[in-house]
Amino acid sequence: MDAIDRFLAFTAQPNPRCIMTIPKETSYEEMVRKYLAGDAGIVQTMKYVLPKDGSSTAEEELVRWQKYAKDERAALRDEVPMAFSLGPPPAEDDLAALTEVLDGASPALVEFYRRHEGGGFFMHGPDGDDGLFFLPIEAMPTEQEDLLVWYEGDDEPFEEDIDGDRLEILGLPDWYDDAIVFGMVGCAAERFLLPTTGAHRGSIFLFDHDPQGMLRLAKSFEDFLDWLIADPVRAAELTGLHGIKRYQTGA
Repeated sequence: MDAIDRFLAFTAQPNPRCIMTIPKETSYEEMVRKYLAGDAGIVQTMKYVLPKDGSSTAEEELVRWQKYAKDERAALRDEVPMAFSLGPPPAEDDLAALTEVLDGASPALVEFYRRHEGGGFFMHGPDGDDGLFFLPIEAMPTEQEDLLVWYEGDDEPFEEDIDGDRLEILGLPDWYDDAIVFGMVGCAAERFLLPTTGAHRGSIFLFDHDPQGMLRLAKSFEDFLDWLIADPVRAAELTGLHGIKRYQTGA
């Protein structure tokens, strides 16, 4: 599995990090500046966010904005270190269960899990919980069930929006019951799915809660790994890290 070997070599590169663009003005710095200058739009925003019961004044809210602006500025970094962590091999019974559920839809995913039962990629932040994560095998069925909560009360009809190689799905697809949810984006609602039946069998989709839908990231698990290698900036952006100039390793 060349794609797996390439990906594992990528995760082993020394000193991975994102080189960041330091903005001249953060979002809250801009809001404070415009409010003090009397910008009509921001003044209207201030009126909108104030409690209807009058429990907070514009002056008090401005103090909060100024604190948020200070915190935003303090959090900026020229570089954001990235970390990768690979799980140990799984128990034989767990790997056999995954192999059975996949039913040949992705031999590459089985091979990856034969070597490592999950892992964390592009991890950053003080707690290391911002990143992309491949789940333990025993957690996959629960995540597949829990993701259905987002579709409760959803009246969106099933629709596939195709634009070239870009495929977006609205509504709950009929292959969902047979799909596995093998990954997640930090503490967010976003999940990685692989259908085991249907026209998109073996493809990799990202469930995005806002706007709610699924976006195909790759037509196979191998292509997904190669995408992570080829576009690490986009992969890191999925974790909520924005303003990345480039991804870099080594000295």
